[in-house]
Amino acid sequence: MTFELKDAISLALGLVGAVLGVLNTWYALDRRRLKLRVTPMTAQTVSYNGELGETVGCIEVINLSNFPVTVAETGFTVTGKRKNWRQAITSPMASDRQPFARTLEPRSSVTCCFDLKILGPRIKKAYVRTSCGEFAYGVSPALKRMKVTNLD
Repeated sequence: MTFELKDAISLALGLVGAVLGVLNTWYALDRRRLKLRVTPMTAQTVSYNGELGETVGCIEVINLSNFPVTVAETGFTVTGKRKNWRQAITSPMASDRQPFARTLEPRSSVTCCFDLKILGPRIKKAYVRTSCGEFAYGVSPALKRMKVTNLD
């Protein structure tokens, strides 16, 4: 049995086809996955005459998915005896002054702001719940500042 050039070419093309098939399947599955970037941050209010006001907390949500996502709730996970304990922000003020619960188109974002005084001292990370019950979580250096601000 001899190994000819046509056999080597057939083997190489078969391997390329198999690798491309696996990559295509992975890409198709990845396109259907929920991808939200959740970033807790702080902001400073400014009055109309330019004076700095109070510091407020914010949670920015960016939809990185290839499909629209309806954001229903945002808040923080809290350490404690219960495993899934959450502290929801009940009346966040969105950056565009519209109601917070909304559908985010692909590559769009919304930022909700809230008073830092409503947070407890044991917050762990920010979360967002979609209308279908999926969760996305996020942390940032601003989260530590929120905890320190809240200890006063």
